[in-house]
Amino acid sequence: MLSLLRNTLAVFVVLVAIFATAYIPYTYAATSNVSVYIVGGGGAGGFKRGGGGGGGGVATSTAFSIVPGKTYSVIVGGGGIASSSTGSVGGNGGNSGFATLIALGGGGGGGVTAKNGQNGGSGGGADGSDSTTGTVGSGTLGQGQNGGAAVGSGTGCSGAGGGGGGYAATGGAASATTPPCSGGAGANGTTSSISGVTVDYGCGGGGGSSSAAGTNFRAAAGCSNAGQGGSPGVTLRGLAGIDGTGGGGGGGGDDSTNGFGANGGSGIVIVTAPMNTICARGGVHLVSGGNDVWVFTTKGTTSLTSAFITQPCSAVLIQGGSASGHFLIQGGHTMIQ
Repeated sequence: MLSLLRNTLAVFVVLVAIFATAYIPYTYAATSNVSVYIVGGGGAGGFKRGGGGGGGGVATSTAFSIVPGKTYSVIVGGGGIASSSTGSVGGNGGNSGFATLIALGGGGGGGVTAKNGQNGGSGGGADGSDSTTGTVGSGTLGQGQNGGAAVGSGTGCSGAGGGGGGYAATGGAASATTPPCSGGAGANGTTSSISGVTVDYGCGGGGGSSSAAGTNFRAAAGCSNAGQGGSPGVTLRGLAGIDGTGGGGGGGGDDSTNGFGANGGSGIVIVTAPMNTICARGGVHLVSGGNDVWVFTTKGTTSLTSAFITQPCSAVLIQGGSASGHFLIQGGHTMIQ
């Protein structure tokens, strides 16, 4: 019996030694090599020869500091809402943010009763519904550009709306001649592959046109994720921006009853870090190009809660999935891996 006990104890000592060799304690520390990419919601297009909605503002950081155990807030701005009332200006997109970083929503396009394009991340285009045109909406320095100018009914045509501004350029001006009474094109945004997929963000919507522009004409959007402008020859309503891209909505065409603008697309928040430098859970988790990526697209405020996780980070991410409403930051305690 004594011999058996000694042999069992010897085996136990060996197992402890193997375990201590195979599993090395590691503590996750604060890191400043986290990238954050934020896009505000796109602005909506305005009514009747309405201005195109401005693209959502774009704000970035390539050296954001994440501290273990700290709580970070995430906000994803909704797209601006095109009013169901005749004559109205398009609504501004909502702001998006991560902690202290904010990307402003795009400005709404001008409408009949409120002709001015609205200010925002990128500005909304002006309305051209009569001889007195509105002014363009202003973009925000570093986040986007101004909206485009309209043409009024005293210019040899019945008028057209300016294009929405985008991250990269000012919204296009409407034209009285080429083609006649055509809405301005929405402006280009910016392209990013931070999520692992190449996407255009923050593009402006096209302005609304009059029938003289032609039966197949629509003012172009700044990219495929923003909305083209409306036109009586095609369809009176503008087209909507795509959610998750901050694209501006198109302005409404020349009609006093059905020339409605379209909604802007909602924004997005993306957080990336080299794999296993932070342990977090929230939004939708991806792995791309050697980075952990967290993508937030649910509109509204997400409450981020810190937590101590007692498993290796990769295992927690796999098991945790994409539980909405939680962004869990590994605390500064020892993990076994």
